[in-house]
Amino acid sequence: MLVSEFDFNRNTLGTKKFFFDYNEMFGKELLEDVYGALAYDTYSLIAKGIKKCGKDTACIKEFFDNGEKRNGLAGEYYFDEHGDAIRGVILEIFENGEFVLVN
Repeated sequence: MLVSEFDFNRNTLGTKKFFFDYNEMFGKELLEDVYGALAYDTYSLIAKGIKKCGKDTACIKEFFDNGEKRNGLAGEYYFDEHGDAIRGVILEIFENGEFVLVN
């Protein structure tokens, strides 16, 4: 089986703290860590846009659309000209009971 996944480092201080805090708050491990990190990045970006622009929706849209590369828990990303978030991905293959990175 071949699968794709967002490429992000689960071992940075920020991601480790996020996972630890999640476990402490909810009393269980975050099962889909990449999606938890993506949700955290999304929330953080929206909060920064609102803090900078208040209720000015045109300003918030410009804040998102400026083409700036950002670095969040789930790695580096930017928004393209269509407003899509562009992130790195990796391919893995399931061999001998575990996922192995495809070079």
